[in-house]
This record gives sequence, C-alpha cells and structure tokens, in this order.
Amino acid sequence: ACWEKRPLWLSRRTRRQVEEPRQRVKDLKLELSSLSQRVDRKSAELASVMIERDELSYKLEEANEKLSSATEQMGILKAAVEQESSQRQLLTLQHHGLQEECDRLQSTVEKLDQINTENMLAEKRVLEYGDISGDRISTVASLGRSQRHVIDY
Repeated sequence: ACWEKRPLWLSRRTRRQVEEPRQRVKDLKLELSSLSQRVDRKSAELASVMIERDELSYKLEEANEKLSSATEQMGILKAAVEQESSQRQLLTLQHHGLQEECDRLQSTVEKLDQINTENMLAEKRVLEYGDISGDRISTVASLGRSQRHVIDY
C-alpha cells in the first residue's frame, strides 16, 4: 500500500533495490529450469543404463549357466576318457597275456610235433627192424609223458 502512493521515478535507489532481486530471481529460475532439464536428461540416461545393466546381468546369468553346463560335460567326458584309458590298458595287458599264452602253446605244440615225429620214426624203425632200439623208444615215450605233464601245468 505504501508503494502505490509513491511514483516509481522518485526513488531510483528503491527501484534498483527491487530490480536487482527480481533479476536475481529471474536468473535463478532460468538456472533452476536448466538444472531441472539436466536432471531429466540424467534420469533418462540412468534409466537407460539400468536397463542395459539388467540386460547384461541376464546375459551374464545365461553365460554362467552355459559355462556350468560345459564344465559339467567336460567332467563327464574326462571321466569317460579315463575309463576308456583304463579299459585300453586292461585290454593291452590281456593282449600281452594272451600273446604270452599263445607263444607258450606254440612252443609246446612244436615240442609235441617233434616228439610225435620222433615217436613215429621210432615206431617205423621198430616195425622195420624189430625191437633193436628199445631203449630209444622208451626214452622217447618218457619224453612224451613228461611233455604232457608240462601241458597240464
């Protein structure tokens, strides 16, 4: 009410005292508007970053699941390879054992063939010449018995 009675031109000092705060308020409103827009932009950026973070978290979970699955499969495959290796070693040992047995049997067969040949020759001599070399025949026969003993062993 007091201001209404005084003309504005009368008091420059008063006008300046009012204008400066008005200008300051205007400047602060502009700055507030600018800051508000900046906050809005940053909020939008933050929302975008949060969405991207969520997507990356989901992808990371999927990758971890795949890694866990792959690790589990590798463990299964490793166990299978170890089992295969053990079976292969066992088969190799069995093969060597069978090879040794075959070699021993081959040697026995060759000795028996030799004894059989000697017995046939001795029998042929007995038939042709009589019992001239009886000692030889009994020696060959005893060799045959001892060889059979080796086979049973």
